Amino acid sequence: GFKVTVFEKQDSPGGVITHVLPNFRIPTSAIEKDISIIKTLGVDFKFGVSEEFSISDLNNQGYKYIFMGIGAEVSRKLQLIGDNNNVYETLDFLRFFNKDSEALNIGRRVAVIGGGNTAVDSARAALKVGGVEKVFIIYRRTEDEMPADKEEYERALEEGVIFKPLLLPESFSKTGILKCRKMTLGTPDSSGRRRPVPTEETEEIVVNSVISAIGEYTDSKFLSTCGLKIEKNNRPYADPETLETNLKNVFIGGDALRGPSTVVESIADARKAAEAITKKEISNWEDLDKDFKSGFDRKQQIPEIYNKKSRLTLLKISEDDRVIAENEAERCLECNVICNKCVDV
Repeated sequence: GFKVTVFEKQDSPGGVITHVLPNFRIPTSAIEKDISIIKTLGVDFKFGVSEEFSISDLNNQGYKYIFMGIGAEVSRKLQLIGDNNNVYETLDFLRFFNKDSEALNIGRRVAVIGGGNTAVDSARAALKVGGVEKVFIIYRRTEDEMPADKEEYERALEEGVIFKPLLLPESFSKTGILKCRKMTLGTPDSSGRRRPVPTEETEEIVVNSVISAIGEYTDSKFLSTCGLKIEKNNRPYADPETLETNLKNVFIGGDALRGPSTVVESIADARKAAEAITKKEISNWEDLDKDFKSGFDRKQQIPEIYNKKSRLTLLKISEDDRVIAENEAERCLECNVICNKCVDV
């Protein structure tokens, strides 16, 4: 196989899954096991890497192929009038929560602005911070238009998060008054969701802190500095079949390509790029038997790896649920022979 090096900005591996995704979604121990597997396979990690590098620098160091999976780490700014400084960006808040939730002091009442999975994660995390009694999710549309996964939204409600639909925050005073404009739904926009339209009415909610979770994006300026072609939608160009960019042997995937997406989608992009890279190195790829079965004796599996493999509990289902279960199973992506973390994400 290839010799692989991962360049990481943080001081430990895992990216968003380790540093941003709340640890109640995926236990830290499970992430550490997967990382241990990757290290056992021979992958090298370099931490604390700054953005001051270029594709040519990596090429000069001997790296023939480059995959960029830098994620969406820039938060969209919440336009909020007022003199209250207790406003947090969702990515910063979630990093602090994962690092040391006991050190957080966000008051008794917290408002999370947004309707995506990150907003729901922030709301659920805020409820687990010491001293917090009430958490509101404030969203300018209704729950039917929320981009968040339905099951995550419903779980947040079960845990006690209060949903406040059709409200758009306008100001946040030093006295803790979050003034919101009441909205109504109009005609569908380009996303297919009904457009929020402001009314003449307002509503005030008393909170101690506000967490802004209105979206994240990848720094396209950084990508263009690297030489990547940026499309009209402000995202990098990539061949849909291989994910190769306009630069030869440079590939991109995950949030950097799609915008905020799921862990499974990022894994799928990485697999597609890895296969494309392999095809470049193997001239007779199309002639190979893809159904080849190796003589590897699974009874002699490497203990360090397979002892860490997730174990699934088999559930008995009724005959009535069988069709639904089979349809759901067909949606599953084959991430990796030992990766079952998509069921947790």
